Amino acid sequence: MNHPRLWSRLPRLLRVLASGGAATAVDTVVLIVLCGLAGVPAGAAAVAGCLAGGGVNFTIKRRWIFAAAGHRWPAQLLRYGVVVVGGGAVVSGAAVAGLVASGLPVLAAKAITVGLVLVTWTYPLSARLIFAPVAPPPRAARRAPPRTLALAVVLAGAALGASCLPELDEHGDAATSNASLQGPGSGATSPSPAPTASPTPTASPSPAPTASPTPSPSPTPTATPIVDAGVPDAGCVAQPEPACPPSPPGAEPRDPGIASGAECRGACGPDCPATCRALPAESVCLEWQTADCRWHAKVCTYPMIECGSHDGCRTHDACYDACATAFWPAACRRACDLACVNDHGADDCNSWRQGQGPYDSWLAFADVPSSYTYDSTCY
Repeated sequence: MNHPRLWSRLPRLLRVLASGGAATAVDTVVLIVLCGLAGVPAGAAAVAGCLAGGGVNFTIKRRWIFAAAGHRWPAQLLRYGVVVVGGGAVVSGAAVAGLVASGLPVLAAKAITVGLVLVTWTYPLSARLIFAPVAPPPRAARRAPPRTLALAVVLAGAALGASCLPELDEHGDAATSNASLQGPGSGATSPSPAPTASPTPTASPSPAPTASPTPSPSPTPTATPIVDAGVPDAGCVAQPEPACPPSPPGAEPRDPGIASGAECRGACGPDCPATCRALPAESVCLEWQTADCRWHAKVCTYPMIECGSHDGCRTHDACYDACATAFWPAACRRACDLACVNDHGADDCNSWRQGQGPYDSWLAFADVPSSYTYDSTCY
């Protein structure tokens, strides 16, 4: 089928895509620099990139796409900055932050947001509001014939005279009504009647108060003693069953539940390396009381290991854990490796990578505990 209207708009659509590509390139560069290198949050970096790309997009659209360079550019820039760039920045920032929070990578979130903002926000408002052609005034309004102008002057004068006549009549009526209301001797003030004194009310004698009967003393309540332990509703406050802590005192949990999913943080080597050695299991006893005043105990038992550690390993692990939420995790981890080599040397870093020494300490790690309960206190 032939669509002449669509084919006539094709060159503008291609220019819009080219302008959007240039603006997106500037936008993406700003996003990568701020988020990946400067550590700015993804939402704020997306807003800054949208503002930078919007400036490039305005210039291209005004001069090349919509051919609106003959109009006032300050008004166009104001409308473009408030409606398209400002609104687009808010929409882009909210969309990127929401998509990143839902688990998408920043670049994927940005790609989805670019198409969404272009189709639903930037192009429609640019074509219909920002760079819309200004319609010329009607010919009759630009140059009125002399006869029409004279007729308009005559009609305006007649209307002005007609509007003045009712005003004079109203003033005359008002003067007449005022004179009739005042009358002769209007300046004298009529005396007001003297107020009459109201009769003073006579006080009626109040009856003598009668003595109220003395209330009889109420019986003193007797205190109910708390019954022995083991009886329901004995008066004790029920306590919830305690949960096992993540690790016993002096140890760290083997799986800390962080974003990177790594284990045994601070140990030299990947996660919990084969160089870690087993320790005897450790137990923690917890007590709580129920409403029947019975005591209960819960024993949490932890499988234990210990792994060699060094300050270089602990620093390297902390750096890797921070890279899990970085813009480019792989590049961030390579920077951590280079920092280790720069601070401690390639030999030590390579030995630590395999879980070997040198160590400056041993760290204890606790696995997920098992538990059991019994009716008594800890012993």
